Amino acid sequence: MEKTRYYSRSPIVEARIDIKVQCSPEMEVAHLLKMATEIESEYEIREQLVNLQNSITVEGTSNAVLSSSFSNNPIGYGLVSNDKQSAIQVRLDGFTFSHFIPYPGWDRFKEVGLKFWDIYCKITNPISIDGVAIRYVNRIDIPSLGIELKDYFRTAPEISPDLPAVLDAYLMHLQMPIAEIDSTVHIIQARIPSTSPEIVSIALDINIIKQGTISKEAEDILATLTLIHTHIDSVFEASITDRTRELIK
Repeated sequence: MEKTRYYSRSPIVEARIDIKVQCSPEMEVAHLLKMATEIESEYEIREQLVNLQNSITVEGTSNAVLSSSFSNNPIGYGLVSNDKQSAIQVRLDGFTFSHFIPYPGWDRFKEVGLKFWDIYCKITNPISIDGVAIRYVNRIDIPSLGIELKDYFRTAPEISPDLPAVLDAYLMHLQMPIAEIDSTVHIIQARIPSTSPEIVSIALDINIIKQGTISKEAEDILATLTLIHTHIDSVFEASITDRTRELIK
């Protein structure tokens, strides 16, 4: 596996650590307010997170609707930092830490994320950890003049020569196993709005998910995140060409 490269113009617009947990049935949403209170000098509560459910009962032969119900059960809280550069979700089913532009680098990102995870873990004392994921959303701006996606991305949609050459929009979603770390990578590539007609903006969204029971020990969580991050870097490098590297170096 090649050494991690560093780019002075990092294309990362959001980096996210997500840890799925199973909490005790006695754990209530109100208990999560304790974490919000502990970090309220840095993060404010911006929203209550809910789980939306809609249930419809139909009659078997006529398909007539017999009853319907809707519920929005609270599951946690969304917190946003005072400088708007990071956000935290504390939920009954897990913890998410996100950092936005400018990306501070992996070492700082994981340090801050794990600090808040430790607080969450002490408050909730989860029964088990059922999954860990890291997601990087990249925005890559390429020149619009004479654009060929294959010049900037090693994986891109190939358009039939019998179709119009102009591509106004596209969305590509790939899902592949990473056997060596028993994980799955999701790669989403799409054209997104740009700030100038001279630029075509492409989102390259890489999400590696490791499911299954994972040790709650701090060193094991760190080791898992580090391993996933190494593979995310490899997927990113495998997805771009030297032309893209020139844009962000």
